[in-house]
Formats: sequence, structure tokens, C-alpha cells
Amino acid sequence: MDKRSVIVPPSLHAPSSQPLPHAITIAAPPSCNHHRCPSIWGIWLWLGSSVFHFQILVQLVHQNILRDFIEQLGVGCLER
Repeated sequence: MDKRSVIVPPSLHAPSSQPLPHAITIAAPPSCNHHRCPSIWGIWLWLGSSVFHFQILVQLVHQNILRDFIEQLGVGCLER
């Protein structure tokens, strides 16, 4: 399974009860053959590039439901 690490820019570190991690590793869904899929940056930009949306993605990654989230959005394959 393909895994990608995403570095969190310092500008995204907002005060919160749970600080954002410095890097996130996500696994590409096995049904997708695209070597850059899924792109957490693509999802984040698609959602509006806000710290709020990034924190949502962080929570989804931590709960291992990012793939389900992508499938619900209907954007199973995202280009950078």
C-alpha cells in the first residue's frame, strides 16, 4: 500500500487543545492506482485551505476514516 507523508506548514499551527502534528502519513486506498492519490493537499485545497478544514482532516487521519471521507465526497482520485 502506497503511503505519503505530508509536512504541516508552521503557518497552520493554530492554538488548540490538540496541536497539529508536524507530519501526517496517509495510505492510498488499494482501489486507486494513481501514484499521487489520495492527496491530502488536494482535499485540503478543495475544502478551502483553512486551518479549520486542516484540523478536520487531521482528525479524520487519526481516526483512520480518511478513505471513507474521500469516498463520501466522491473525489476518490485527486491530482496535486
